[in-house]
Parts: sequence; structure tokens; C-alpha cells
Amino acid sequence: MASQPQRSRSRSRDDSDADPPRRDPEREQLERDLDDLERWKETGELPPGYDSREQLERDLADLSRLNDQRELPPGYSYLPPRPPPPPRRFQRSDRVVCSLGGGFGWLPGAVQSVNEPNPQDPTELFPYVVKLDPPLGKLISVPEDRKNFCRSEICFDGDVPGGAQFSIACLPLNPTKKRRFAVGDKVCVAVEDPEDVHTDWAAGEVVQVDVDVGAASKMPYRVRLDDTGGRSVLVHREEHRFIRSRDLQAPGPRTGATRVLDKFVTRQKKDGSWEKVDHETLKVRACADPNADEGDY
Repeated sequence: MASQPQRSRSRSRDDSDADPPRRDPEREQLERDLDDLERWKETGELPPGYDSREQLERDLADLSRLNDQRELPPGYSYLPPRPPPPPRRFQRSDRVVCSLGGGFGWLPGAVQSVNEPNPQDPTELFPYVVKLDPPLGKLISVPEDRKNFCRSEICFDGDVPGGAQFSIACLPLNPTKKRRFAVGDKVCVAVEDPEDVHTDWAAGEVVQVDVDVGAASKMPYRVRLDDTGGRSVLVHREEHRFIRSRDLQAPGPRTGATRVLDKFVTRQKKDGSWEKVDHETLKVRACADPNADEGDY
């Protein structure tokens, strides 16, 4: 008679590893457990210690998944199931600013991946891998999903300490000199939401163009926000992701449960017709109903 399968998950640490990850039972033991349970299943009987066939099927499924579906790094013979990751603030391609330390300060980039396995500890995940903008242009791992490590790239408040420094750090290497807006234009700009977690489109008015803040390049705009007692923000990129015409973009959520970042938007007019908006060029053209079948025309 086969022995009762060992289902313990005790761990031992390799003396050469100063920190986790921890080494677990040998893969050979895992495979023996799997073979043992499969033999019991073929007999139609329950192994000692099992109360139901459902319990046997569950353990078989768990062992098979551990054995087959996860690639083991060098030196690892077994990996326990990884708990599901928590919700993340950012998605792939989101623009962020990361704290590098070591004299680099904060630098901008784009999220390349979310919940990336840590190569030094496969049981853990990096919340994000970010590709920094030129001239560094390298990939970095964000250790924790917290604002002091990684935050949204927005139109920063130039009137508060550090605001101008964030804007200067986020200036593009080769900024465009073309300007879509003029002083007095009504716009919506990217700002942090009231909970300081996601971002909103906030209404405002352009009060200055080509703002000199002592950097190599000038800021495209300074925008005074509505309903904030005259607070203004600096727009460091002449891009639709950071500043839009208020005629084409209403104030409201920008990222979070609702994401409003697309360059092209199809929307319905009051008369029932449809139009396509290009937030970069500010052009609007008529288009077909996106919900209609081709046979309707």
C-alpha cells in the first residue's frame, strides 16, 4: 500500500542566501507526492488522511499546477502558490515619475509592466517596471506601490515647494516649440485627484505661454485653475495627455476607475450624430455611429 502523501510545506534556507527567497522541498518530493496521489486516484480508493474524493482532486490540481505551470529559477526546486497581487494605481504605458535616490532625484518614464516577478525572490512581485526617459533610457524596478517611490506625471503646482523642480525634471529632452493654446484659452489640465491616488482633468485658463523657470527649456504654459483660489500649475509637455481644450474635454476623472487618456475619442452630439475628436490636433470631424452594424447603411 502506498504511503500517505506528504503535504507539508516546511521550508529550509540555503546557508549561502543571506535573505529570502527561501528554499522549499525538493522537486523530486513534489513529483513523488503527485505520482502517489495519481496512483490512489486510479484505484478508486481514498489515501489515508483523506475524507473525500473532492479533497483528493483538489490536492492533485494544486500539485499539478505547482509542478507544471511555474518556471523555476536556477537553484529552486519548488515554489509555493503566490497570493494574488493587490490593485495597482497604474497600468502599462502610464506616465509616472520615480524616485531614484543616489543624487538622481525624481525622473520621468513610462510603465512597461505591472506585477513583474522579482528575479531575486520569485515569490514576490515588483509593482512596476518603468522605462526612464532619455538620456538615461533604462529600465528600473519600483519596489513598492507608494507615492514616495512612484507618482503620476501631472501638471505640477509651481507655487508650492518642489513643484517647479518636478516640472523641470519632467521636461522632454527635445521639446516641441509649437503651441496649441494662447493666453486666455479655456483648457483642462492633468492634476492629482482629491484622494491623491489617481488623476483628474481640472478646468483652468492659460495665463502664460513659454514660462521661464530657470531651466534649459521653457514651460509651454502656466494655467490658473478654476475654483482653487488662484492656484496655478505648470504644463511641462505640449501633449494631449497633459493639456486639452475645454471645448473638447470636460473636467472629471482622468485615471482610476474611469480612464480618459485616449488621443482619439468618438462621441455623440446633442442632435444624435457622431463625431471623432483628435485631442492632439484639436480637430473634430463627423463620423458614423460606432455602435451601428454595417448593414444599417
